[in-house]
Amino acid sequence: MNNNLPAINNTNSDLCGNYGLELQASYLAPSGFNYQAGVRELDGLIIVEAVAEGVGCTYLCGIRVLNKADNTLVAEINVPRNVHYSRQKCVDLVSKELVDLLVNAATKGQYWIDREAALRKINTLLDNCYFEQSRKSILIWAESLGII
Repeated sequence: MNNNLPAINNTNSDLCGNYGLELQASYLAPSGFNYQAGVRELDGLIIVEAVAEGVGCTYLCGIRVLNKADNTLVAEINVPRNVHYSRQKCVDLVSKELVDLLVNAATKGQYWIDREAALRKINTLLDNCYFEQSRKSILIWAESLGII
């Protein structure tokens, strides 16, 4: 994945907009897979997800986390081959990586950090980043049907 992803206009992608993911780059490979990179914002961080869309499957290829202020690479998460894409899978991978990095950096900087409290806070932020729009949409839908 390239940190300086070119912006493209591709609103037909099912990943673009529906999940809070802004599509930044797309490449149709000779294999037939459509490789895409999308961006999510997380309170001062940028999460870049790389996926490969095939017929009937979408694979997660990698995740990068960047500092929004200066584009510094915070984390690069290598994903094994054949991992199917899901928002929850991304949340799990990013959460683990951010907590591990934070605890590691705090230890080296001679800070004490409550790992469980950090994990809870990061998971809450990631949950909102990845799922808040879906929760709003289901409530609007349920209200339109008179369910709520």
